[in-house]
Amino acid sequence: MSEVPTLVKVISVWYYISAVGTLLFSILLLLGGGLIASVSTGAENEALGALGSFLGGSILVAGVLLLAYALITGFSAYGLWAGRNWGRIIAIVLSAIGVLLNGWLIYAIGFGVIASFSLLVNALIGCYLIFSKSVKEAFPSA
Repeated sequence: MSEVPTLVKVISVWYYISAVGTLLFSILLLLGGGLIASVSTGAENEALGALGSFLGGSILVAGVLLLAYALITGFSAYGLWAGRNWGRIIAIVLSAIGVLLNGWLIYAIGFGVIASFSLLVNALIGCYLIFSKSVKEAFPSA
């Protein structure tokens, strides 16, 4: 097993930063969704109460999903930094998901600078982790 390439370390730091940002945003969604759901249950108008409960519940679900994503991203960042092949595999899967989601966003809402940039970054990270000879040497399969 050779030393982990510098670019993989950079990707690892990027994933750590992404994990922390996503974690903070998921906490915000969990708090906000819980607040909306609890406030709406006391609404005098039954339709507004049901809508608020649905909206609050949906935000809570999004918060839980983002929390899981943040934990997986942080786990992958650790694996990349430590030179573990499972970290590389998780990063490839996360990159593929990022390419698919950002591709869908571009298709659904038209060209967007942020979605296009994110699609490009995810594609480059995924291709680098899959095809780079130095990465293959640093992350043995077995």
